[in-house]
Amino acid sequence: MRNDHTTVREAVPIRDGIAVLSGYNVRVRVDRRHLAVEDGCGLDRREARFSKAPSRLRRLVVLGHTGFVSLEALRWLADAKAALVVIDADGTPIAVTAPQRINDSRLRRLQALAVGTPTAVSITRGLLSKKLIGQRDVLTSISALDSTRAGVFDELVARIESAVTIDQCLAAEAGAAAHYFKGWEGRVTAQFVKRDASLVPDHWRVFNGRSSLLTAAPYRATDPVNAILNYLNAVALAEVRIALLTFGLDPGLGFAHVDANRDSLACDLIEALRPQVEAWLLDFLAKRPLRARDLLEERDGRCRLTPPLAHELAPSIGRWRSAIAPLVEHIVDQLNADDPILATSVGITPLAIKPRLRNVERRVARARVETTVDRRRKHQSGGTTDYRCQNCGEPLRGKRCSDCGFAPIAADTTGADRQRSVMMRRQRTNRDWRGSADARDFRRDILPGLQGMTLRRIMEATGLSKRFASQIRNGLAVPHRRHWDALFCAANPREHG
Repeated sequence: MRNDHTTVREAVPIRDGIAVLSGYNVRVRVDRRHLAVEDGCGLDRREARFSKAPSRLRRLVVLGHTGFVSLEALRWLADAKAALVVIDADGTPIAVTAPQRINDSRLRRLQALAVGTPTAVSITRGLLSKKLIGQRDVLTSISALDSTRAGVFDELVARIESAVTIDQCLAAEAGAAAHYFKGWEGRVTAQFVKRDASLVPDHWRVFNGRSSLLTAAPYRATDPVNAILNYLNAVALAEVRIALLTFGLDPGLGFAHVDANRDSLACDLIEALRPQVEAWLLDFLAKRPLRARDLLEERDGRCRLTPPLAHELAPSIGRWRSAIAPLVEHIVDQLNADDPILATSVGITPLAIKPRLRNVERRVARARVETTVDRRRKHQSGGTTDYRCQNCGEPLRGKRCSDCGFAPIAADTTGADRQRSVMMRRQRTNRDWRGSADARDFRRDILPGLQGMTLRRIMEATGLSKRFASQIRNGLAVPHRRHWDALFCAANPREHG
């Protein structure tokens, strides 16, 4: 009997510098200087090989808990300045690794000394005030901000700005949360496609508050809106932790969330980021109707996202990268302002230079004089071309993106950019070549037969330039091994018919 079940292998795509893996037996390893990844479930498997420069991998997100990541793969990610994010099936971040750009122990010492001081109160006031103002804007976008609710938010923002203790700030924030999600009820719903509307439970189609029916808390959500929101918050929390590790701060030393069994400082920072995450969620629900296969109801009634929807939401981690930088710098500004007071209390040396995250994440581009090649390209294109950064999607004004710091190659039909892209494509082809290395020697077996050949025949056999073909025929250069068979056949046409 013929077996119709065969393993289907697809490629793992990279979107905005982010690759997402999920399923069972996830494998991340290094093979021939390339990062080899594999994921999937059952017979449906995906695999890919990434190189450091062309792939521009910045985030590798793993959704699941089975498989392995080799030590060599961790070193490959660190060399590529890429972060590894592992998220469990229920949306809980398991592990986050990020390259540390700044390692200054004095900064972490000041962070620890600031706990319980007016500096911590000032930082908490700034973060929670930003959160309440953002929640007010979200309510305005869904037409839920009436005069009564607007007055309540204005009063709570004023209470936070005049608070002298962290407990007063948290009390005002808790009161705003109750009014905030009360405005969501009746206005925020999960829209399903018509053919799946009767296949989902009734409580999945409405939003009845932020609390779960199982825990009376946000975690272990029982409806799609809260489940998606928990997942997006977990993804954003991972990006916050990456920013803190990159800058050299300790994610566990928080100011409002103190001595908790979690990343306390990351939890403090994400409070100011939540309104942006929630605004993105509302826009997603308005544009994208859900399907029954996007969600799964567990045996205890918990609502969980399936891999297709999780893959669609995971690339949103790149959206929070630019929003987190000002928040991290806000903490450094506050610590730097009270640096002399905190340093004098324990007798340490104050920070001589205040580091900036924007200077760490990207280099300041030097002023570049427009050359004749640039003017000719601009004239041929009829004006300035609107290039987009392949990492963050923002307009690219120069060779390096001013938002994320990456320098994608904008290949053109003329000039140096085309030559550079062709050379990089050839180098990638040479690196990815997996042909067998036989005992044939180029100078002994192939070069003598090339002496009577024309340069055109060598160019047609290899696809190389006329100059390099001349160097090959004169014995001044040896082509890559992948061209040897074609050159040998061209030099010995009788043997190969």
